[in-house]
Amino acid sequence: TFPKKLIFLLSLKLSEFYTTAIQEAIDNDKIDIVYYLLLKRDKISFGCCNDLKNLKKIAIPPSIKYIECKAFYGCSSLTHVCLPSSLESIGNHAFAKCISLRDINIPDSVKSIDEYAFSECSSLVKIKIPSSITK
Repeated sequence: TFPKKLIFLLSLKLSEFYTTAIQEAIDNDKIDIVYYLLLKRDKISFGCCNDLKNLKKIAIPPSIKYIECKAFYGCSSLTHVCLPSSLESIGNHAFAKCISLRDINIPDSVKSIDEYAFSECSSLVKIKIPSSITK
């Protein structure tokens, strides 16, 4: 069951409370709650998950089509990202400064990757970019 405070935060639609709920879930090692929070959306909003220092792995739900600018910016412990086949776009600096990220497979559904999406990912040694990318 979810803690009462988190249920309250989930019921609100203001982005600052949404971000707070994600931060609290990650701090308490409840990554399944983060997945649930994202499942109700079609995009990961600007800066939504940035600077979450304890985030190590994330599976983006199949409802997500867009990862906006700086969505995971500065998540320095992030080592693994599983992107859904529904994803269409990755925004500017979306994963910038994710210094622990080693590899990423971008699904064929992605049509655009904006500038600096993976900048300063100093551990990134492998990235699969599909031919579907037009931008």
